[in-house]
Amino acid sequence: MNLQHITNKVGKSVFVALVLFGVSMVFSDINAPFTTNAYLKKDIISVTTGAEGNVSEIFVKNGDYIKKGAPIFAIDEHDLVENKDIAYANMVVIQQHLTRLKIEIKQATQQVDQQQEIVDNARTHYQRFKALLTKGTISQEMFDDAHLAYLDAEKELKKDKLELDSKTVQLGEEGENGGLMLAQALLNRADRKISKAITFASVSGWVTNLQLNVGEFINNRNPQVAITLDHNANLVANFNEKALGRLEGATVMIVFDALPGEIFTGTIKSKDSAVQVNQRNDNDMGKEAFVQRDERWIRKSQQVRTIIEVEDLPAELISGSKATTMIKPEGSGFWSLFSVTVMKFISLFRYIY
Repeated sequence: MNLQHITNKVGKSVFVALVLFGVSMVFSDINAPFTTNAYLKKDIISVTTGAEGNVSEIFVKNGDYIKKGAPIFAIDEHDLVENKDIAYANMVVIQQHLTRLKIEIKQATQQVDQQQEIVDNARTHYQRFKALLTKGTISQEMFDDAHLAYLDAEKELKKDKLELDSKTVQLGEEGENGGLMLAQALLNRADRKISKAITFASVSGWVTNLQLNVGEFINNRNPQVAITLDHNANLVANFNEKALGRLEGATVMIVFDALPGEIFTGTIKSKDSAVQVNQRNDNDMGKEAFVQRDERWIRKSQQVRTIIEVEDLPAELISGSKATTMIKPEGSGFWSLFSVTVMKFISLFRYIY
């Protein structure tokens, strides 16, 4: 009889405790917000090759810690060197053409000078015959021949000047020839691509998602590897919107799934001021707002994203590590104790699940 009495009493006590715990969990959404929807976020830098080609060598593997400036992988330089040789040959051809053009300009200049002298002589001869014709000492035919010779000489001078101007334009003003500049630019680009045949780490961090194989063709349209930085890690936690009044600057307790039995402390640094309710189409701009209908009486609550700075964050945690987070109210002894109790239970529960 006493055993049955004790059993009933214990059962009632457990039932009451469970009810109180359940009620406390319901009210904790407002007084001590709790979420299992949290994960660790580290800065990740995508690395892309600077030159396309086939991978010739890979210097690292997934999980390696790499320092800034260290080589990650290399591209076969054969095609790159071949492109440089072609660019260099093209520039040599342009330079040879310009050298020949300078000689032609020099010859054309001499031709213009000679033709100018011929024009001057023809003009003098024409003017003298014009005076003699007035005096009647020469025939009209002789005057016409002198005039025609003068006009032909001027016509030839104009032709020579046009040819000289054309060659001068081809050479370019002040030595700036378009063909030579293009050839030099192509050669410089070929040199830069060769210098980019080896891809180096732009930051220090952990090599992540490296899926390259030797001989694989790659280009700069898609990244080839990611580097996870070993600093600037924060926890992203999504709380129920009922917690809005408790989030700003709140102290939180954190249990990572990867580290059962341990409780970490953090501080909420920021919360998002807006969330996306519906997927919006760009074509809806300028039209009335679309309100999604919800026929359910009990609907899913809205979530608010927060960024939490974690104290003494373990280095072994990866970006994406899952966590459970609960706010520890500073001004309430009951809810503070309740938060500590719940999180301690969860930290131990993580040994099982």
